[in-house]
Amino acid sequence: MTRGGASAAPVTSRRKVWSVKSVVSMGLLCSLGVVLGTALSFNIIPFGGTYTLKISINLLPVHLSALCFGPLGGFIVGVISDFLKWAIAPIGFYHPGIGVDMGLSGVIVSVTLALIQRRRIRLAHEPDAAALGSATFWQILPGVALSQIVCSMILNSYWIASMQHVSILVTLPPRVVNAAIMIPVYALMLRASARHATRFGLA
Repeated sequence: MTRGGASAAPVTSRRKVWSVKSVVSMGLLCSLGVVLGTALSFNIIPFGGTYTLKISINLLPVHLSALCFGPLGGFIVGVISDFLKWAIAPIGFYHPGIGVDMGLSGVIVSVTLALIQRRRIRLAHEPDAAALGSATFWQILPGVALSQIVCSMILNSYWIASMQHVSILVTLPPRVVNAAIMIPVYALMLRASARHATRFGLA
């Protein structure tokens, strides 16, 4: 009781969405995405200064962040890593739509896996070692495939076509080939990364 008989207001504590460790881990995944998108990225077919077929695994940190920290974590890592990659090695002007595509790919992978595993979809969360360790290749594959179809084949092709003032039919075929190659590769690597997330200090 306070002076005058009035009861004291209860003290409430706001629960943090992510711990400091998780925020640091997302920062490291952003850095890894930049490295994979610049030093370890191979352009195959150039078109008008913008490469339409690229062999790269720069989406792996984005997808891993999405599985560990939720759709919001994947979106943030995707957008930031894409901007930093452009800032370090710019090709033309920066197009925010491409960064949004990378973030959206993480959202799709995270939400799809949660639906397949019949888990509650949370916008942001701390890593769940049990969910990460139990994720199989066949559970991860649909989300990776959907993200490649929506973000890489459709949206990314549209952005590049609009920047180059050409038909999307010109930029789409190389993206189809790229997706066919990278979908199983990403699914295999993401499964291995998810199962070993505890060794990386993520879960």
